Amino acid sequence: MRCSRYESPRTWEDPNVIHPETKARGDNDPLDVCEIGELVATTGQVKQVKIIVIDINDPLAPRINDIEDVERHLPGLLRVTNEWFRIYKIPDGKPENQFAFSGECKNRKYATDVVRECAEAWERLIIGKTQRGKISLLVLPLNITIKATYTSIAPM
Repeated sequence: MRCSRYESPRTWEDPNVIHPETKARGDNDPLDVCEIGELVATTGQVKQVKIIVIDINDPLAPRINDIEDVERHLPGLLRVTNEWFRIYKIPDGKPENQFAFSGECKNRKYATDVVRECAEAWERLIIGKTQRGKISLLVLPLNITIKATYTSIAPM
């Protein structure tokens, strides 16, 4: 079983906002995604998907519909993934990541709400309704069209 880490397009964790449950500010980056399964992304591959996802075409996808299914079908993967996210920045001289909810994974509904919040924050950033801080918008295409792609999340 492999795991790939990448950032979700059209999302942004707004550092101007304190999340009501975690009491943490956004990290001024797109939402982190960890893809699990047998068809994990290759280097440089763009996918429209700290959220755990599985490719809809992955052979395991029909069996993994929520977080408890991951532990049932891939025992130990959540623990190892949590540990990796906790320490992966240490070689760069950064401290360990700290997790809300004592590192407990939340369910699909909660994750969907987080993706929606980050997509809405990205939209506010792009149209200038929030302070952009140190993030550069120069890398974005000039003919950008705002489309609420996060609404396409639906039960499997």
